[in-house]
Amino acid sequence: MIFPQWIDDRLNPILVKEVRQALRGRYFKVTYGLTLIAATLVGIVCLLAAVNDESVGQTYFLGIYLCMATAMIGLVPFQAFVAASGSGRGGQSELMQLTALRPRQILAGGLLASFVQSGLVLAALAPFLALSFLLPGVDLSVLIFVVLYTLLFSACVSCVTLSASFLTENRLLRVIVMVFLGGWQFGLVSAAVPGVSELVENSSELQDPEVQVIFAIFAGLAIFIALFAFIGGTLRISHPEENRSTPLRVLMFGFALAGLAFTFVGMRSPHAEAEGFVLAYLALGFAMLLPSGIFAGESERLGRRVQVTAPKNALVALLVTPFMPGGGNGALFNGLILALFGSIMLLFPTVQPDADDPWAELFIFCFLWGVTAFNLPTALLQRWSNHMPVRVLSAFSPGLFFAGTALVPAFIGLMFEGGNWGQFEHPFCFPWAFERLAQNDSFQKPVWIVAVGMFVITLLANLKRVLRGLGEVQRVSKLRRENQARVDAFEKEVPAA
Repeated sequence: MIFPQWIDDRLNPILVKEVRQALRGRYFKVTYGLTLIAATLVGIVCLLAAVNDESVGQTYFLGIYLCMATAMIGLVPFQAFVAASGSGRGGQSELMQLTALRPRQILAGGLLASFVQSGLVLAALAPFLALSFLLPGVDLSVLIFVVLYTLLFSACVSCVTLSASFLTENRLLRVIVMVFLGGWQFGLVSAAVPGVSELVENSSELQDPEVQVIFAIFAGLAIFIALFAFIGGTLRISHPEENRSTPLRVLMFGFALAGLAFTFVGMRSPHAEAEGFVLAYLALGFAMLLPSGIFAGESERLGRRVQVTAPKNALVALLVTPFMPGGGNGALFNGLILALFGSIMLLFPTVQPDADDPWAELFIFCFLWGVTAFNLPTALLQRWSNHMPVRVLSAFSPGLFFAGTALVPAFIGLMFEGGNWGQFEHPFCFPWAFERLAQNDSFQKPVWIVAVGMFVITLLANLKRVLRGLGEVQRVSKLRRENQARVDAFEKEVPAA
């Protein structure tokens, strides 16, 4: 089978279906026409409002980009949400039962349909973009970069909206999700236009290595969020007993390794500061771990469809245990990610601590506090993990832990007239404790006592379920080996008979 035929067989059914529905529907026709009308009117206004001949191209381009960003980041992804919501999760399940399509093919078809619509919008606005280049003030490299970057973000936003359409079938909750997505997309467009304006006015900044790093970081985060949403959407419409955890864990681990490699290369650049890259990498690590509360709140018992994915080899099963579903395995995975981000200390000698350098203390403190925040609340809620409200609470527990440990002692300090505690100057407030360690003052001892004490409590609270998760994976691995042995024995007996 040649490559075009493979693409046609894999993606054509959903892609053609979604594109036909979009082109025949009123939504795309109206938004497409309004985009052209708005671009024409905005372009005329920008040409008339230009202050001087040197900036007329910049003003015109920003007006056209406002229309393009509104269509490609706002209207097209919202159309993807509406189209997917029309069939609902139940309709997608029926589609998979009646055809040989897989969940990822359904989402990939919808995503490609959104990309085709973005391409049509870009093709319609191409004459306006060409005119903005012909006018003075716009650099061609900046124009091409902005268009490609907008296409990338349009695809990423479409991934999020497509996956969000499968979150619930309740109409009220769908309306709430729709309002939330609309506000989020409006915020993205509102932030994109000033950023592009700054880039167009200072086109030379695009050649600055630091600016390129910033754009690369934003693109990496957008791709990570899009892939996370895409995998989450495919797992959402798959069978309830499918392995819904391992793909997301592998994605997070892969991006952690990619971030580590990016930091390694960036820190060896002559234009980079080591401390800035290290702090950015740590911030990325904590941001990536926010969804990990979902993993640590899962049930330990592996379903029948998950059991067949366990390795047969006992050693391999032990190594992949953190990537298998289960709350105890999720706690191991969180520790693995935190240790991976902490390994930056061993790889980069530029931040090796000396007598006056607090880097070692800061890294150890972040690791202890991170293990506590991402594993202690879920361990306390594990007993009631079969109830959906508790599972939702467990998913958001890391953020609630950070907020609670800062607010509760501060409230107590206000009640008992403790000025320092009332102003969040206490060992349970992570930013304040981190700052105290960096300053090497007299508050180090209570900060370390709290951090180590909570870390020990977290280990004790998670020990039982971690051992249970390890035992469950080994049990399933042993069961698969026994079944394979029975099959091999039966195949040997059949020829003999």
